[in-house]
Amino acid sequence: MERPRKSNFQANVKGSRALVTHITVPLDKAAVGLLQTTGETAELIGRESAIMAYVITDSCTKDELCVESCPTDCIHPKKDEPQFETVPQLYVDAENCIDCGACVGVCPSNAIFLVDELPAGYEAFVDKNKAFYN
Repeated sequence: MERPRKSNFQANVKGSRALVTHITVPLDKAAVGLLQTTGETAELIGRESAIMAYVITDSCTKDELCVESCPTDCIHPKKDEPQFETVPQLYVDAENCIDCGACVGVCPSNAIFLVDELPAGYEAFVDKNKAFYN
């Protein structure tokens, strides 16, 4: 049986809604969505595609150190996969990434960024990472 994946959602909600931080929910297509907060409760109010936390950019050398450090096997393609030779870099699968950051520290080319911390001009890599898995 597959171990449930978990992710942390953070939301700062203004107005009459409550502040919600670190809600842990199973990360699957049924659970990923928008959270509506009222008082002390939170509920899913809609589904979206998975939230991309990390993005790999074009300075990736495909050394696979990030692949080895990833606890959820969400960075592809690997050397034994057919696309490895034809793609210019590796890609993060947002559906399986648990936002742990293990890949960032081991990347010798500093190619992995949090989406919110992408350098100016690198925004297109969000779509490139998503496109690899679609």
